[in-house]
Amino acid sequence: MTTLLATTSRSLSGMGTLNAFPTFFSKWIERYSERYGTPVNAIVVNTIVTCILSITLSFQTLVQLDQVLYALRLIMILAAFLKLRLKQPFLERPYKAPGGSCAAVLWAGVPIAFSLFLIVMAMTGGSLIFYSSVAVIVGTLIVSYITVRFFRPDGFEGELVEEYEDADMQTYGTILEMESADWRSLHPTSTFIERPPKINHKRFETVRGLFC
Repeated sequence: MTTLLATTSRSLSGMGTLNAFPTFFSKWIERYSERYGTPVNAIVVNTIVTCILSITLSFQTLVQLDQVLYALRLIMILAAFLKLRLKQPFLERPYKAPGGSCAAVLWAGVPIAFSLFLIVMAMTGGSLIFYSSVAVIVGTLIVSYITVRFFRPDGFEGELVEEYEDADMQTYGTILEMESADWRSLHPTSTFIERPPKINHKRFETVRGLFC
């Protein structure tokens, strides 16, 4: 619970890097501290939201709400996995789950069923958690609609950013450079930012100094 509430800053920063938010907010939320290598703005946003939730809701309610949101997140991830596997079966991937489409449906279907069961059990535990969950879900849908309608009218595909500071990740990142021409032709609104691998030596020396 504490981990999920207090360690989402890098996820927020990553979403900003992918331009998942309106451009002005994405540029702001993705910024990292040059001295500490941490997503400062994302930490501030996450701290404010965490404090508001901790003050206004009880711990039990937070746990139940967290269960609902985590289950919804898992469902969305698995749904995206199924959609990509079924619509783009030949897309080059860093890793591809074996077994074909039928196995993919089975692997995703079981956790989706358990997640739906968890959502139902949590939301029937009390009126507060029910209305809180509904409010969060409806609010997310409204914000998503506004974002797509006014900030992404031509569709949203995100951005693939190829920039790695670790030598192993630089080698691993070459997989992204091998995206098929067919996938790119089917996603004309995608933005690919291809940058040569580079290492932030200043940050590397700072981190090494902490352990040496």
